[in-house]
Amino acid sequence: LFRSLEGVVRRFAEAKGRGPDEYCDADRIHPMAEGRFLSTLATMRRIGGFDEAELRVQAEASVARLDGSTIPVDSERVGWGLGFEWKGTRADEPFVITTCIVVEGLEAIRPVIGEPGGGLLDRGRSWLRRPPREWEVELGPVRVPTFSPGMRRTPWNVLAAWTSHLEDGDPRREAVRRAVASARVPGLGWCYDPDSARLDLLHQGYTIAGIEDGHDEDLVAEWILEALAGFSAPGGWVDK
Repeated sequence: LFRSLEGVVRRFAEAKGRGPDEYCDADRIHPMAEGRFLSTLATMRRIGGFDEAELRVQAEASVARLDGSTIPVDSERVGWGLGFEWKGTRADEPFVITTCIVVEGLEAIRPVIGEPGGGLLDRGRSWLRRPPREWEVELGPVRVPTFSPGMRRTPWNVLAAWTSHLEDGDPRREAVRRAVASARVPGLGWCYDPDSARLDLLHQGYTIAGIEDGHDEDLVAEWILEALAGFSAPGGWVDK
């Protein structure tokens, strides 16, 4: 398993994070993949037994790629998006979920990425914590960011992921988590957003991961097992 993980990570590093996307054939960098890559490197450091120097070099290279793919909000805030047009959104449009995953990866690998990575983390987190008001909508007693400036939807998985980057004591954090938890359909899970009947396994995972702390461990385990059972198939799982 160690060698397999090491091989996958090395192939991503050797490709310099570049490749096509399901929605874009161009060979390009993908910020969301970079965020997951950094989280994986952080997990490998915790496990131990891998080449620390190589992990550091790979992390620094990933940070450099992310730095080159930022979408400035202003002088103090940045986000990340797809980098190509998708469903009416612009190529230079920041997405909340993409930025959440990048910030998560930067936070996880923070001990080894130095000041350049730390500064990038701070600027990404600043956008999540202080979205421009014109990119927000009301959700009960608080205001929350929409999926992106041009896509004015509030998917439950995106809101759940967003709350994990808010500070403790932020009233938006608990208000949104209550709203997300109450939107769950018993026996099924979460629809994609308040106006959608779509359910899929990937977004069940994002939603649960975003709001799991603060809930009873047995309840969270029940949500996870129910999601896995609901999307199970011979030899694995289906996504939707």
